[in-house]
Amino acid sequence: MNQDLNKLLTTAISTAKGSGEVILSFYSSPKAVACHTKSDHTPVTEADLASHDYIRDKLIKLTPGIPILSEEDIGSTYEDRKHWRQYWLVDPLDGTREFIARNGQFVVCIALIRGNESVLGVIHHPVSKTTYYAASGLGAFCENKNGVKLLKVRGWEQNNTEVLCSKHHKISNKAVDHLPINVTFNPMGSALKFCALAAGEGDIYPGFGLTSEWDIAAGQCILEEAGGLLTDAFGEKFRYNMKPDLKTHIFWAVNDKNLLDFVLKNSP
Repeated sequence: MNQDLNKLLTTAISTAKGSGEVILSFYSSPKAVACHTKSDHTPVTEADLASHDYIRDKLIKLTPGIPILSEEDIGSTYEDRKHWRQYWLVDPLDGTREFIARNGQFVVCIALIRGNESVLGVIHHPVSKTTYYAASGLGAFCENKNGVKLLKVRGWEQNNTEVLCSKHHKISNKAVDHLPINVTFNPMGSALKFCALAAGEGDIYPGFGLTSEWDIAAGQCILEEAGGLLTDAFGEKFRYNMKPDLKTHIFWAVNDKNLLDFVLKNSP
């Protein structure tokens, strides 16, 4: 199984990097801010769609037997996908608002779901050309111009808890600011929050608000392989493709089970 995942991980990494180059070709152009509003009131740009096309075409060519579920093309119905043994779950450009704002905090996310679990994850940051990746049983790593390093979460220190929070979902702050501990907030765009946790640069990322399964799948595998956890609202391991609705409104991403237990114990 590890040999199989290793090969698929190589495919996902090269695909994410190539997609990043596609996105950057738009980022330096006035077209970067040309966008439309989707039915769920979220923005989509030409770069989102071009990235989706690139990823779809490459994955179909390299892994023709594995279905693809992408933010920009959900395609199949739940009646179809609930029978999938495995599938690629893709966010071609996570952090579209950050892309439009030109602040650099956007990424490409590619995950492999197998048996309702995220078993492979790649998050590529095009601007810095940094790639975070992991597969079940193979560890989590970060690759950039300085080489490759193993990712490992840090231990939780109760009196120094750093919360990685969305710049747009302010309700996430309220999910933890009632806790009887001192917390500091570090706003950050896109799935980079998962990467920061996995790299030991934060303690908790509370997910409250408009989130979809493709937003968290790659981050979950990377975080878990680095020693952290991602759970649902009740502290259970997050699973995928369990219902027709691909939205998730609450999750906890943490670096330490003790922190998760503390949060759940003190939550309303």
